[in-house]
Amino acid sequence: MVGSLLRYGSSQLASSITLDFLAPSLLLRRAAHSDASASKTNSSAKRASSNAQSQSAHILTSPPRRRTIRVQSPPTTARNLPNVISTLQSQLRKFHHQLSIDLSDAQADVYNRILSEVRAAVETRDLAKAWELWTTFKQKNLLRVFGPAQYDLYSRFVATMFRPAPKDRPFAPSDLKVLEELAMATAAAGASAGLQAYMIYLIKKSDTNGALQLFHRYLARMQEKHRAGLPAETSEDGEPEGRDIEASDELKQTASTHVHGDILLCAITAWAMRDEFLEAIQTTLQTTTRLSSFKVGPFLRQLPNDRALRDKVEMFVRRLELARLLARPTAFGLHLNNMANDRNEKIIQSFYESISEGVLGPQPWIAVQESAVSPQMPIYLSEATWSSFLTAFMRCRRTDLAGAVWNDMQKLGVTPGVLTWNALIDGYADLGDVEKALNSWNLMLSQGGRPDALTYRAVIRALFSSYRAVDAMRRFREFEKNLQELGPPEDAVLLVVYNTVLNGLLWSNQVQEARSLFRDMQARGPKPDIVSFNTFMKYYATKGELKELAAMLEAIEPAGLKGDVFTFSIVLSALLKVRNDAADVVIKLMRRQGLQPNTATLSAIIDNLMKAQTPESFKAALQLLSKMELNEFPDVVPNEVTYTSILASIHRSDWLDPQTAKEYTESIWNKMVLRYVQPSRVTYHVLLKACLDGESAGGTQEALKYFRDMVTRRVHVSGDTWYIILHRLMKRDELELALALLREMEDSGFEPGNALTDLIQRIRRRAWGRMKTGPKAYI
Repeated sequence: MVGSLLRYGSSQLASSITLDFLAPSLLLRRAAHSDASASKTNSSAKRASSNAQSQSAHILTSPPRRRTIRVQSPPTTARNLPNVISTLQSQLRKFHHQLSIDLSDAQADVYNRILSEVRAAVETRDLAKAWELWTTFKQKNLLRVFGPAQYDLYSRFVATMFRPAPKDRPFAPSDLKVLEELAMATAAAGASAGLQAYMIYLIKKSDTNGALQLFHRYLARMQEKHRAGLPAETSEDGEPEGRDIEASDELKQTASTHVHGDILLCAITAWAMRDEFLEAIQTTLQTTTRLSSFKVGPFLRQLPNDRALRDKVEMFVRRLELARLLARPTAFGLHLNNMANDRNEKIIQSFYESISEGVLGPQPWIAVQESAVSPQMPIYLSEATWSSFLTAFMRCRRTDLAGAVWNDMQKLGVTPGVLTWNALIDGYADLGDVEKALNSWNLMLSQGGRPDALTYRAVIRALFSSYRAVDAMRRFREFEKNLQELGPPEDAVLLVVYNTVLNGLLWSNQVQEARSLFRDMQARGPKPDIVSFNTFMKYYATKGELKELAAMLEAIEPAGLKGDVFTFSIVLSALLKVRNDAADVVIKLMRRQGLQPNTATLSAIIDNLMKAQTPESFKAALQLLSKMELNEFPDVVPNEVTYTSILASIHRSDWLDPQTAKEYTESIWNKMVLRYVQPSRVTYHVLLKACLDGESAGGTQEALKYFRDMVTRRVHVSGDTWYIILHRLMKRDELELALALLREMEDSGFEPGNALTDLIQRIRRRAWGRMKTGPKAYI
């Protein structure tokens, strides 16, 4: 969201701050003038703020009026101009790693004069003059003042020299050297157009050696920059299909340098032309750059019209992205988990089939045994990845595909470890198939496998969930007896087991046994954590036993613990049934435990309240939102996350009648607009899913409204966006609308990736089948 705000600020102020980039000393003079102007607007701004707050309070204390969702953009006034300029100046300083870029008036005049000459040289494509002026900038130490706009000016100048490539007159060697130096310097500063054009020029001449030399020189510059602690370039590179994969410690260990996606694609093209996939893996894994399908399509159109080469580059990109994921099994597991949450089994299956090809194909490059890793097979398929696929398929309720994974492991000689057994037993427990969970346990023991604490937890949870509390406790006592043989595990791992038992006992109505175990934990360990307390409090709140809940709440602080957002959400939900001032009471409790209310904690509490989907919790969530909007807590204001959680929960709810739900969503959205809270792509994705996953017939229209608003606000519509909408429309059997959106996507020039292409084909096949069947298909 910060990036979008900065881009907005830049676009709105371009005409007034051009010279501020050229001579930053002018900033102070203009800022002073802006401050003087700002004082004239303070009174009107305060009145506007007061009106917005009173309107927010009114919306929450009375039924929302029906209003039209409309798009507003924050006005650029004298009041916020100094802040925008200050932010831009700060970003410029960070970019150059300079404590100060102040210039004297004389230096600023020289800088502006030279830059105007640069623009003239660019317009006339005068390479000699442009290089002479660049050299002058360096000699006068003025390159330190360059910002993104100036580097981009030079970079695009280099690109124009190669478009179209000269036919009658080849470049002189000296000209190529100049173009290389300009392309390299600007690319290292984040402006990649020039270097990309140079590399494509060499690729079209089949000079792959020259293209890769440029890339390795550029990579070395970026690695040097990283080691020096200088800020990396910013880019618009995309992500893999599905949800974003967060950077992790694994990524930092295997890669540390960000390079621009288009430049990496040029290098991949050169490697593809040379059939050097293994070299591509080794180098690509040194970077943190991710390539998405919507980047690859436009890039390929710049290559020679060679279908075989384009197909080969696409294949290299797919394999390299897979190699990057497999090199980070923990992050890849989270990615598969996110897709399983969305029931995207087709994408998960596509990943698995690609891995199978890398293991069993004619040129294998993935090793299934760590000892088999070599320069020819540099990527290792770890046990963590096998178990992640088992978990993902079982969460999608595709036990047939999970079984196929298990069979492949057996055929390839992969011995299941404890991670794999835990995934299998947990998967069956989630499906409520306790017999298969127990069979997996017995099979593990028969094959010499040794359970760990989490294996015991998995089978204990399976037994409790099937109302076999006696068997669950027998297994728990066995776990306690075997603790010494198991390690013993750390308290954090032990607590996962003990908290599972506490929860199982409580919901099996064995409250005295749960309390006895809790006392044993206090006396002998592992010491109860906040999850242990929350487990009891959730049970007491559900049963309406407020006295016991209060006693457990009082015991948290003496135990050396502090409540978390779940604690206070539970308390708030319980108090709502008996007190009108429940929100105030909970805030006091938070402060008494040393937890100051902030936007993150209050947004999390609101999210938990909305998930409860009861009139009381809904009322409490809106009360908290009102307090945040009215600034009742210091430095606490609702943000994008706060509003998104409320909107998404309303769209998913089935207890609010459609008209009431519509009125509330419109009023909440309008409050976002009034407060200039800018929704990001992630926000739209959450809301699109919420609308289309619900059972409401109006969910489709609500989703389309958000999609149109997304386009109007110029939020990037990615492959993820299209997949979310089209996949859910197909599940809702709204094929005509899906086909209409497909035509819209094609008209926009968007290039779908593999997973999206597969989905499009399925939609068209189903629609064609419906058409052939005729009216019977609708009966």
